[in-house]
Amino acid sequence: MACKDDIIKKNREHIEKLAAKVAKATGEELQVYSTVTWEGELFDFEAQGIPREKVVSIIKVDGNIYEAQYIA
Repeated sequence: MACKDDIIKKNREHIEKLAAKVAKATGEELQVYSTVTWEGELFDFEAQGIPREKVVSIIKVDGNIYEAQYIA
C-alpha cells in the first residue's frame, strides 16, 4: 500500500510517517508490518485487522492525533 520503492520500504520510520498521513486523510486505523526478503526487512502498511505475523506498529487515533503504538 505504501510505495513500490524497496529503498524507501527499508526505512521503518518513513513508512510509519506515510501511514500516519494516510490515516489522518482517510480516518482509518492502519497497521505497519514487516516482511523479510533477500533484500532485508521491508515495511509496508495496510488497514488494521488483517492477520499478519509481523505487525510492528498500529497507527491509530488518540483524540485528533494519530500515533504509532509499537508491538513487541
